[in-house]
Amino acid sequence: MCKKAMYAAIGKVESDLADDETIIWSGFPDRKIIHTKINTFYWKNVAFFIAILAGVVATLFIQPPQMNAVFGVLASLAAIRAIGAVFAWNNRKRRFNMAYALTNKRLISVNGTTDELASWYSPSIDSMRIKKCKNTSSFFLRDTELRFTMELYYISEFKRLNSLLTPYTPQGLDVRQDNKKIKTKKSALAPTIQTHGFKKAA
Repeated sequence: MCKKAMYAAIGKVESDLADDETIIWSGFPDRKIIHTKINTFYWKNVAFFIAILAGVVATLFIQPPQMNAVFGVLASLAAIRAIGAVFAWNNRKRRFNMAYALTNKRLISVNGTTDELASWYSPSIDSMRIKKCKNTSSFFLRDTELRFTMELYYISEFKRLNSLLTPYTPQGLDVRQDNKKIKTKKSALAPTIQTHGFKKAA
């Protein structure tokens, strides 16, 4: 996340708080992970298009009987990869510009670039998946009844956040962590679901 987007996200969260609302936890995607992901994404695509270019050059020299068909296949692969890269980049950019906060009333996710804010009041989490990446974890949270989801990417304080989210999960919930199921230990606080301000999943 760039500093401009970070400050915008912080300001958006603070300005949206109610008078009796306090922040228990706040965080952002880890900047080192972001840098690594961006570099990996960039160089993978560069390598792919170099390979396509090498294939085109080789085809020109070899001149196989069905050269037009080979060119068509290479061009199709390049076009599909280019379109996929555009959509994938937009999705990664959205993730990297996020900021998150847990208050005494709700879980907040805000995009520092677009100023879009999603609130999950008194969250009731009945599906949780945790994916580790180096020294961070990403959380994929869901209320299946309301069809509401919230994703928190590359959190460095994942242990603390996990413990803070435990009261909002039912006792004995199967949490999928790196394709392994673990049980929650604490009992739920049985929070009341409020639908105001929810952003439903498609």
